[in-house]
Amino acid sequence: MSGQSNSKLVEATDATFQTEVLESQIPVVVDFFTPTCGPCRFIKPLLEKLAEEYDGKVKVVAINVADHGERFFALGGHSVPLVIAYHCGNEISRKAGTRPYSEFKSEFQSLYERSLTETCTPTAAVSAEASADSKETSFASAVDAADEAFFAKTGPASERFENEIEPDQARFESAKIDAAKELSSGAINQDEHDSLVQAAIQRFVADTAAAKQRLMDVVTPAEAERAAAIEAARKLFALDQ
Repeated sequence: MSGQSNSKLVEATDATFQTEVLESQIPVVVDFFTPTCGPCRFIKPLLEKLAEEYDGKVKVVAINVADHGERFFALGGHSVPLVIAYHCGNEISRKAGTRPYSEFKSEFQSLYERSLTETCTPTAAVSAEASADSKETSFASAVDAADEAFFAKTGPASERFENEIEPDQARFESAKIDAAKELSSGAINQDEHDSLVQAAIQRFVADTAAAKQRLMDVVTPAEAERAAAIEAARKLFALDQ
């Protein structure tokens, strides 16, 4: 990400993420970016400045998602820039998009102050336990991110679907009420009532078929993306090992 030799940003890959981020003894701010991303270029100098100011206190790691995207997608990332803060291998916060320098500065200071009271234990036994906890935490974050992305796509579609079928739902409910009234008054018998209700159901299904298909055109691929992201995270964090 940085072509400057004096930059304090650490360039990392999927392969070095474990050592550079999860096993770091100081807090880490990870910048997931792509070279062609405008907002990424906007925040780059802000992070470089803070990397210099907090040198030895908070590490800044940059990962080019265009070349190393496995970790990014496993964590539920779907747009850059994505900045995730870690301490002792645990995700502390994440933010997509740009932010002003003052907001970044506040987060760096908060991470540094946290590290003064919550030191990471480097012993082998504890590190193994922390690594397992970190995997669980990272996987949970990935699932949360996958769920968030899923509902961001399907929520509006579901709302549109409900609005579209509202008149059909009203007609269906009205038909059931009318059939019940006729049965109660003795105008029709139970079999005739059931036939009227069944006919109303069939009309409702037919009337809402197009709207349901539009909804499924959004939900089906969103479900597949969510499942793929969770499975990628499961493999990446080796939860079954």
